[in-house]
Amino acid sequence: MSSIGGLLQKRWVLLGGFVLALAVFLWNSREQPLAPGSPVDFSFTLVPSDAQGLACASAQPLASERCGFSDEGAPAAVAHPLRPYTTTTGEAVLLAGVFEDPAIAKWAEQAGRTNNGDRVTVHCDATFLGRAPSAKVRWAIDGRFSGVEDVQVGKVDKCRVTSAP
Repeated sequence: MSSIGGLLQKRWVLLGGFVLALAVFLWNSREQPLAPGSPVDFSFTLVPSDAQGLACASAQPLASERCGFSDEGAPAAVAHPLRPYTTTTGEAVLLAGVFEDPAIAKWAEQAGRTNNGDRVTVHCDATFLGRAPSAKVRWAIDGRFSGVEDVQVGKVDKCRVTSAP
């Protein structure tokens, strides 16, 4: 009888060790928050009219970048304004430099010349700058600004048009 009890005790110890090892593995493999300056990539869709329609508004710089509008909605002089995008995974992000990227500028110019308003998927390599606690975003040139909170802010390093959705 004692050999059966010892065998059961060994199995419970082995099972407990396995569960503990699995818990440690899962804890250590969880996604860590990005640090400012980290490389990050984003995929999202665009139409040519987004160059004028997408905008954000904020009185303060967001992670060292600025929106194209003040908090009251007045235009601000910004060379590469932050604009809002919704990634293909559904996350709202604010990115600077998308339409100023050479590949996107070429695509937008060709689409304008041929009057092609088709939506395309874009993939951008970027630098993570931080998180904006809040900002106002506009999704169309005649749209109203609405608030977003805790949104990633990035600056584009390089983009490419990857496909039509």
